[in-house]
Amino acid sequence: MALIITTFVVVLCVVPAMVIAIPSLTINPFIVKGRVYCDPCRLGFETPITTYIPSKF
Repeated sequence: MALIITTFVVVLCVVPAMVIAIPSLTINPFIVKGRVYCDPCRLGFETPITTYIPSKF
């Protein structure tokens, strides 16, 4: 009976945690293209006084 409970706990707790953790170990799976800008006027779109925020990559 204890073996069944232990197996049940492993299957319901440990396996999903491993499935969630493994993809986060991959190195940068996404490539994002675009620009990020500062919106000093708070208009929600680019204006002539818009400045772009530089990338770290």
